Amino acid sequence: VELRFVHDVNAVLLGAIRMLDLRGSNAALVTLGTGLGFSYAIGGKVQCNAAGSPARSLWDIPATGGGILEDTLSARGISSEYAELTGQRSRTPAAIARMAYAGDADSARVYALTGRRLGEALRPVLKELAIDRLLLGGQIANSLSLMLSPLRDALPGVEILQAPQGSV
Repeated sequence: VELRFVHDVNAVLLGAIRMLDLRGSNAALVTLGTGLGFSYAIGGKVQCNAAGSPARSLWDIPATGGGILEDTLSARGISSEYAELTGQRSRTPAAIARMAYAGDADSARVYALTGRRLGEALRPVLKELAIDRLLLGGQIANSLSLMLSPLRDALPGVEILQAPQGSV
């Protein structure tokens, strides 16, 4: 039995490559949850640094308006954006998503903004790496449909998929 220790975001991408038959593809994975994870594969091979971590990280890139990208595109970013827009605090991304699916315009606006910001942040990176498939994972990616249209608008020519459940 082979045993390997792999960084979590790399493990999800490895599983997704196998499950979705993306061998030979240039694919990237973004995980959205408590934090912001990023991994990519060139020709189906996940790229790692010397320590085995993802070859590139995005979480600490400066964000438009201040702070870092993870501040904007994580659970705390979605909750903060909702609080700023509505004045209502203590809403989780899952609660905000449920309200958006139920027709709440402010909640839907927060997720659309998150999709647009994610796409704008990823555009130069995906172009530089010649990525043609983007996978989204993590708890917030369960609400991908709320972010999909602005994300597609920001990333023309990139196929966007949800990472399959069980890809780890």
